[in-house]
Amino acid sequence: MITLCYQCDYHEKSGFCVINSVRERLLAFVFVHMNIMLRGYHGGKGESDCLGLRLFQKRPKKLEMTEKKENSDDTQAWQKSRVYVDHVGKVLTSFQTTIRTLLIDERSNPPVVSPASHFLVTRFLRGRTMKALFYYATLTFHGEEVANTPHLSSSQLIRFFSPGELAAMIAAIYAYRRIKGQAPPEQWNEISEQMILEADIGMHTGMAIPAIGGMVGMLAGLMPRLSRGLFLVEDPDLFSEYWRRINLEDLCAAEELELELWGCTSRHIGCSLLQGLGLSVPMAHGLYVGLSSRPPSDDKEERLGYAFAIAREWIKGLHENGAPPERVHMGKYYPLQTALHKLLYRVNRLREHGNGYRWLERSKDDISVEKTPQLFQEALMEGQNPGALKEFYKQHLPQEVLQTLSEEELSNISSNEEEMD
Repeated sequence: MITLCYQCDYHEKSGFCVINSVRERLLAFVFVHMNIMLRGYHGGKGESDCLGLRLFQKRPKKLEMTEKKENSDDTQAWQKSRVYVDHVGKVLTSFQTTIRTLLIDERSNPPVVSPASHFLVTRFLRGRTMKALFYYATLTFHGEEVANTPHLSSSQLIRFFSPGELAAMIAAIYAYRRIKGQAPPEQWNEISEQMILEADIGMHTGMAIPAIGGMVGMLAGLMPRLSRGLFLVEDPDLFSEYWRRINLEDLCAAEELELELWGCTSRHIGCSLLQGLGLSVPMAHGLYVGLSSRPPSDDKEERLGYAFAIAREWIKGLHENGAPPERVHMGKYYPLQTALHKLLYRVNRLREHGNGYRWLERSKDDISVEKTPQLFQEALMEGQNPGALKEFYKQHLPQEVLQTLSEEELSNISSNEEEMD
């Protein structure tokens, strides 16, 4: 159950965040009421009704991009989006904790994977499926660097990526596999090929343009079609009509059609899904405003929103033409010349030869001593003592993450019971 949180660092701006603790709901309800009565509701960037509306939220009067009520059914649209996102199910504590801890690392200066995050991710890579996914992702985004490497340990697979990129990859893996597992295969294939291609282009773009970053780049490429995958899971027959009628080039018309057929837009779903995965309210808000038909015009008020918008422009230009977007935008959202040449080379190779590695589709059957000898020179990791792991997490997890975990949830992630098949 998504609830309101009264104690996180984000409430200074909005009063809201996503947590999984049921016991906080009543206190959150009281806090929000007291906050409104004592100070009044204050508008500003960050407030968003894309917050999984399980409890009511007072609408601000100020017409910010996410906050403004575009029609009388806006609240119902957010509620409807949660119905579709519920198909993903409750996100495993181990995944959500890892993603949130990585996001805290991403906010550090410089962003470095902390010991706690490193340990959490390497524990995932003990499973053959996650190791296969990470291995082929590394080949996709850092193929040149690992081409002549005889041995790739779990630690080496991790070190190629920033904390934010790791968080986006883990969230993408989790959501992609959960949605794909419920969708009719033939219809899923219609949307998945372009989805993976644009996620790859987005990651390459973000890696080349630090102001965007690999995390935003990947999510900007992945989420538009992945969110629509939940429409497919909900009603395959209606999705066939929807996919026949939709024009993805006209965002306004596309969203009007989505509201007509589904009661919400794919942006509503994307925003709710990111929060449920642990990718934070600001990131979800950035996606919501950045992928709209009227995105921010600069990054002064909406840094993440503008980054998402520019990322989509780059993805579209690179995907369709193999070239940078035509519209002129802020200089720091262009890559340096060397990075641009590398980006164009990688993207045009993808356009000409397709998604050779298709890393999001990989499984445990795709790695073996014969197929991937780089992975099998690593000694088998010895089993860890769950009690010792629990104490490690208590000492090293960020307090804002640790405080939201119950003893039972800590025990689960320490015993490694929560794994991706």
